[in-house]
Amino acid sequence: MIALKVKDATSAWKETTKRGGKSYMEPKTLKGDHGKIVLSGIHTYGEVVHVFVERDDYTGPFMPGFVKWDPSFRAGGDGIAACRSLRGQRQAGQMIPG
Repeated sequence: MIALKVKDATSAWKETTKRGGKSYMEPKTLKGDHGKIVLSGIHTYGEVVHVFVERDDYTGPFMPGFVKWDPSFRAGGDGIAACRSLRGQRQAGQMIPG
């Protein structure tokens, strides 16, 4: 699973499925005390799915239902800040499901 932060998860799902993407999850809204998150997703290749995450209207930890965890250990760095492209390699003729 690869999660992609987007401005509009519903629009991302509609556009990708309109262009032939296979739906993994129709747009779904999760609400909590800190706002809402919208999730949707598509299948890519093999068992990989891309989940579109819209969280501009959410201010809480991770997702609704989660609580903030303040660990004593702090890893250095911020992780991945941006990704220009993703690439998946498959053998010739293997991108189309059988």
